[in-house]
Amino acid sequence: MVHAAGSSLSWQLLVGDTMVSLTLLLLALLKNAERRADRAVQRKLDAIALALLEEHRRTTGEV
Repeated sequence: MVHAAGSSLSWQLLVGDTMVSLTLLLLALLKNAERRADRAVQRKLDAIALALLEEHRRTTGEV
């Protein structure tokens, strides 16, 4: 698009650098969201495991 407009090289470099920066920012946000989702799933699994362990201890009479 920038080439078709006949823009100068410095303008093309500025647009390219801006696109790279935006891409890296979006990638960081996506990775952060992925990590947060993984941690949430792990916390839920830990809670389920703890509840199952407590239920097992209660039914078998263990302390």
